[in-house]
Amino acid sequence: MSQAKKMFPLLLALLLTIFMTLPGATGVDKLEGKWTGRQIKSGNIRLNLILFHDGENDRDSISNFSVEPERLIGLKEGEKVVFHLQGDAGKITFSGKWLKKRGNGDFIFTPDGKFADLLTQLEVTGMDTDHMLAFLIHGVDRTLLLELKKLGYTDIRRGQVLALAIHEATPEYIRNVNNMGLGKLPLSKIVAFRIHEVTPEFISSLHKAGFKDLSAGNVLAMKIHKLDPEFIRKMQASGIKNLTASKLLAMKIHDITPAFVQGIRDLGYTDVSASRIIALAIHDVDLKTIRARRKQGIKDLDHILQFSIHGVDEAFVRDVRAMGFADATPSQLLRMRIHGIDSGFVKEMRRALGESLQLDQLIQYKVLDISPRFISSIRNLKIPELRNKDLITFNVHDITPDYVKSIRATGINPDASQFIAFRIHDVDAAFIRDLQKKVEKNMVTPKYILRRKIMNH
Repeated sequence: MSQAKKMFPLLLALLLTIFMTLPGATGVDKLEGKWTGRQIKSGNIRLNLILFHDGENDRDSISNFSVEPERLIGLKEGEKVVFHLQGDAGKITFSGKWLKKRGNGDFIFTPDGKFADLLTQLEVTGMDTDHMLAFLIHGVDRTLLLELKKLGYTDIRRGQVLALAIHEATPEYIRNVNNMGLGKLPLSKIVAFRIHEVTPEFISSLHKAGFKDLSAGNVLAMKIHKLDPEFIRKMQASGIKNLTASKLLAMKIHDITPAFVQGIRDLGYTDVSASRIIALAIHDVDLKTIRARRKQGIKDLDHILQFSIHGVDEAFVRDVRAMGFADATPSQLLRMRIHGIDSGFVKEMRRALGESLQLDQLIQYKVLDISPRFISSIRNLKIPELRNKDLITFNVHDITPDYVKSIRATGINPDASQFIAFRIHDVDAAFIRDLQKKVEKNMVTPKYILRRKIMNH
């Protein structure tokens, strides 16, 4: 074999290597399609691209974007024009017409091979021709990528890079933000900062206000909710103790103003906490509501708050007093509201118990679901020494009219306390009859029955 033939494979490999390093030799296909465009009010050119994808899916896609006229090299008026949009990621060649600030035609996008190699070196994976086109459109260049690496970002994802370019988060911006004491922020947080216009100056203003250990999430939330230094200063001057960033943020979210805080202090609540003020705002307790409650004699701020939470309004308070409970305490009013005690329930209970109804007992009857019907059925049995409070115990231990009648059927007539003791110790009619068979019947008294039952246990 001649020397020339031996060298041919090496020369071919060298030529292929050179070719692959040329612009456009990315190993990724070019993109072709149609374009339309017009100049918009800002002076920029709005371009719409219809991209043709030949392959198994034969899918087409549409991309639209605005670009400064100076980036479109060669654009001019004419029936036949050719102009370019070029960057590190590649080049779009437009051909067609451009007349009276409008145009249309064909385009070809050629990705840049060297840029593709750089992406590979930086391990920016998942790239295809569409992504390269997006990088070109939004100005992702090698400077941004290399600066990200210098800043310590090694796990660079294509979506993050694109978002940085779209929102103009430059390397200088990233560097300045990362130098504000928040540590090295993830690129996703950098993008969020840029979207919401978080600047180093804003972060510095928070530090000057005394908040030096903020997280990136705190800073972002404070910016989103417009928690500015003036608001912070006024709240700090209002006398509220232990104001944290999270509490200030909650106050801003719930529209708590320095005037509201001062109004509360003017009413005598000088030691109110931030948490309590936030709770008042959440439950729509304003200064007017507080003043109205105070006129009713309800001055404790916690009671006022609970009244608002559970719907204890002025009308309810008037109704309770009209029921005959003029001295009802705030705690009793709350419990009545929580357990749904209304005038109808009170009237039924009075018919069952008489006028000597105590409010605490009434509330307890409602809590334990003791109905007027149950009370009447027990009272109609004329049990000796039965007190109103015994009705609660009867209900708890399931002492029903049927149980009372079954015991009485044995000839025994216990009083209320003895019936309770019977039930607690599981005394039933069968046990009593068994005793009556063993001893003289007149010896089987309630006390004897209980003593024998306890001894059997």
